[in-house]
Amino acid sequence: MRIRPATPADLPAVGDVILEAMSVDPEWMPFFPRGARQDQEYIKFIESILKPGLDPKSQDLLVTVAELSDEESHQEGGLIVAVAAWDMSLAPVEDQGSCSVAPEGAVRGGTGGVAALVNAAAQGRTRHFDRYDRCMHLRIMATRPHNQKHGYAKALCEWGIDAAGRRGMGVTVLTGPRGYILFSDLGFVDLGPCPVRVGGGREELVVKAMFLAPERKPRRPSFLGSLFGHVFFGHVSP
Repeated sequence: MRIRPATPADLPAVGDVILEAMSVDPEWMPFFPRGARQDQEYIKFIESILKPGLDPKSQDLLVTVAELSDEESHQEGGLIVAVAAWDMSLAPVEDQGSCSVAPEGAVRGGTGGVAALVNAAAQGRTRHFDRYDRCMHLRIMATRPHNQKHGYAKALCEWGIDAAGRRGMGVTVLTGPRGYILFSDLGFVDLGPCPVRVGGGREELVVKAMFLAPERKPRRPSFLGSLFGHVFFGHVSP
């Protein structure tokens, strides 16, 4: 397994991982029905969120993937099994445009619940994370159902934590109960609940805001870390 930045050619596969994972997870099924993976409206919606992060010139969003080799996946071309989307925008949440709010027109139709989730997440970030400067925010984490419990999500998280720590940045995330266990084990602290209304009704999904303080001890440089620095910061001074 290797972790690498996603490329524009990965967009369909990356979107498929997210829709497959969300549409069978009880926590997220109120927003992603079982048929979402084959629904063009959901596919286009997710791809519209991810696409900016696949641009090598992007300064605000980076999508990383955990990819199995041909031998590991038993298929030619390998297989992307997990996805993470890292928001690096240092602007206030309300000024981040498409990185934090639903794309125009997406609140209609079947994706209205997802749009509400995205906007609630933006509001939650403003409420819980405004006190922290220069933070890297984990917007999305998803693993294919048949590839879960193999450490792929944890590996993607550790990659982001390592990259953020070398730049003196903390890491923030909004997560449900299952993710809460993972992030607690990684050292994140609980900042409180962030309720999200499902479909504009009375039902609520309560996610937790969590924060990991910057790693103070120096970390050894790595190839992926150097690539991260190049992507987001241009020239990196020693």
